[in-house]
Amino acid sequence: MKKYFDFTLTGKVLFPLWMLYWLFFLMPNYSVLVYRNYLLNDHPVSHFKLITVLVTIAIMALSVVFHYYFNRIYINYSGFGGHSFRFTGKLGSFLEMILPNIFLTIITLSFYFPWLIKAYANYFVEHTEYKDHKSFFLGSGKGIFGIYMLVLVPTIIASIFLVVFKSNYTGDIPTYNWVNLVEYIFMIPAAYLFIKWLLNFKYKEYHIYLASKFWPSLWKIMVQLFYSMITIGIYIPVMYVKLYEYFVAQIVVEKSDSTFKLGFEEDVMDDFLFLWAQTLLSLVTIGIYTPWAISKIGNRFFRRTFIVIEEPEQVILS
Repeated sequence: MKKYFDFTLTGKVLFPLWMLYWLFFLMPNYSVLVYRNYLLNDHPVSHFKLITVLVTIAIMALSVVFHYYFNRIYINYSGFGGHSFRFTGKLGSFLEMILPNIFLTIITLSFYFPWLIKAYANYFVEHTEYKDHKSFFLGSGKGIFGIYMLVLVPTIIASIFLVVFKSNYTGDIPTYNWVNLVEYIFMIPAAYLFIKWLLNFKYKEYHIYLASKFWPSLWKIMVQLFYSMITIGIYIPVMYVKLYEYFVAQIVVEKSDSTFKLGFEEDVMDDFLFLWAQTLLSLVTIGIYTPWAISKIGNRFFRRTFIVIEEPEQVILS
């Protein structure tokens, strides 16, 4: 027996927030990036305008507010077994939580960032209710700090190495691209470890977590990335479907006397065509169609995601 998840969000509901996000975050952010690259590539760094820094800070502040509202909508329009999730947070309490964490991240030169992520995840998990009961996030700041350092330390080492040996470098590829390459390589295992860290919380007497193993999961990710690279990106939708199916099947809902597994009913070819269609529609409309793409993709995947119940008398997340 299977009990399915629900996702009832529509593009019409998401559209007003998306347009605000598009106008006041995506477009200004893109303009700042273009201007910054122009200054850094064609002018000394000292010419970098203070106004650009201030605009960037303002855009980042807006992104915090936007992501709060996006998460709120996604949670309230999701459900399981005929019951909806309910988000109980308020913007005021969210800002009271996030702003001190952002300040500490800035003054510690980003070393406090893992605890900011922990506080962010904790806020949304603990303000999400199902059947009038809330969940409790179990991930720790120390746990995410180790994942963060997995990316940060190699990137810093690569940056120092290139600064020291830059005078002897004669290649055609800009040196900062080598730093980015190192960052991307270590970001792959870090992304997996982050997902594993994030999917770890309690609801009543249930412990919900990702039970996958590191090396098999990393191999799965690398193989899918390889297929995407050799097909020049054409395979990417299949990669998303395969990875979603794999990791959903690794999620465990555990109780003292029983264990439940999740699953996903894949339809690779239809999903491949569907995802490409939604992506192309979003691109040709310069992002205007994106709310409908998000709602349709969420609906398509959530409604085929389920929890397996072995015996009819068993009750899950009661």
